[in-house]
Amino acid sequence: MTPDPNKSNIQPEGEAHDKAEKLISKLDRILQGNMDPKRTDRKDYLRHCLEHHDGEVPLWVLANDLTLGQIYWFFQSQRTEIRANIARSFTSLYADSHKHKTEVTSQRLDKIYRRIKDYRNICAHDERLYCAHPHDANITIFQVTQDFRFVTDKQRYLEFLQSLNSLLMHLQKDIPSYFDVICNSMGLQYPDDLQRLMQETRDS
Repeated sequence: MTPDPNKSNIQPEGEAHDKAEKLISKLDRILQGNMDPKRTDRKDYLRHCLEHHDGEVPLWVLANDLTLGQIYWFFQSQRTEIRANIARSFTSLYADSHKHKTEVTSQRLDKIYRRIKDYRNICAHDERLYCAHPHDANITIFQVTQDFRFVTDKQRYLEFLQSLNSLLMHLQKDIPSYFDVICNSMGLQYPDDLQRLMQETRDS
């Protein structure tokens, strides 16, 4: 079954609209592929919906088979009011684990997930992560480290920062003569920036 999205929900024109049209075609190929009994890589959760629910596959089920980039462009393609509603849900999630509220706007969410997507792709291709500056020389891995604060709960974020601190401590011990250069490439003044971020997170 071909996906039949309500196109009134996507941007009516521009790059976001064009990306949405391409994404709809990809969704169609995913569903068509999972309908083919000759395919050995069919996903059980998609096949179940296709075979037992008249070919209807809820988006929250289909999302399990999408890449981070496809999810990002799905968000990009939505109309302004829908993007704002999604951003408000992230604002609520942030408030659930923090003492002080912070508004996560759709513009902020867009920038955060673009950076996460770009750095994830760098990791996936086994490229050097610490010194990468995708799209902008001012974008660093430490910027993405700070981005995570707005899209994960407080406890998990603190655990992530503690793990990062532990890795950097070992790195400083193993290659002390290169350590400052590495941290500079990361956009990080160690340990001050990381300790400040950890304390700000605890107090937030």
